[in-house]
Amino acid sequence: MRYLLTILFFSCGYGIIQAQPLLTGPVNNPVAGDAFCRHTCGVTGISLGSIGAAVVWDFSALSTINTDTVTYLACHTTPECDSFPGSTLAVSRAGFYNYYVTDTGRMALTGDAFSTGNTYYDTPENIMVYPMHYSDIKNAGFAYHQPATSSFEYGSASFFADAYGTLILPTGTYNNVLRIHQISNYTDSSITSGGPALTTYRRDTYLWYTPGFRSPLLAAYYDIDIHGVPELAQVYYYTQTATGITNYTLNEQDIKIYPNPATDNLYLQLQLPAATSATISITDILGRPMNNPKFMNLPYGRQTISIPIQMLPTGIYLLKWQTNSTIQYLKFTVEH
Repeated sequence: MRYLLTILFFSCGYGIIQAQPLLTGPVNNPVAGDAFCRHTCGVTGISLGSIGAAVVWDFSALSTINTDTVTYLACHTTPECDSFPGSTLAVSRAGFYNYYVTDTGRMALTGDAFSTGNTYYDTPENIMVYPMHYSDIKNAGFAYHQPATSSFEYGSASFFADAYGTLILPTGTYNNVLRIHQISNYTDSSITSGGPALTTYRRDTYLWYTPGFRSPLLAAYYDIDIHGVPELAQVYYYTQTATGITNYTLNEQDIKIYPNPATDNLYLQLQLPAATSATISITDILGRPMNNPKFMNLPYGRQTISIPIQMLPTGIYLLKWQTNSTIQYLKFTVEH
């Protein structure tokens, strides 16, 4: 059984204009160098909430039992990458490795390297599929074999984008969140002293994603008991501790302001290649501050930030965009 893997919006005068979420491989797949802290939580009294549009899921009371770190490595830097052709990423877990392939349409498990013997996927098992938009449904099969134990497994997974809305976690509130309900059916076959043995089971997984965060924000796993009843088995939420995206300066087409001239509100349009912490402020043409700087944690991808300017006198100003690696200025005019 395999398990995978925030963004705090500081408003206070600046607002982010949001659209219905769309998950894609280039935006949501992890990259080498990404690291996430996985917070294992208790499951007592947890309700997963409703399906549909504009849902609010409040998990602010989740309590952390323990934590571990999920770090993604470039496949070629690991000892057994050559054993899993096509793999792009690996995760090291307590002395063994999980291998994955990522592309525009999926993230899929290609194999596991254990001290007791490797598992090889003849058909990789999809962890996530893309693109995913509210109400989308996608299906895929998988199969693997484990030579050391003469066993194999096959099955199918269905992905349902059954809801979108706002997710509240102990780390903050996340908008533009899409929930994926994954139903996986497995058949295991192994050779025992009595001959071949078949075992079938099902797992229901709920995953909350937002565009640009390269992991689920929240994951809930159900097992099916002997009576066929789903039982909540694990709940995790994730925070990012390192990024594999290097520092960058935005090109002219990736950072724009409008309208110009402006009267009441100025809009900053961004296309970010990585989740970014930035400070946004306004100065006059001599560099003197004209408002209180606003710090924002922003997700990967496209967003538009609304900046109120109605208190500024008519004149020429600079919008200052500052991250840890760069400072950029955009000139605009206020007319009343």
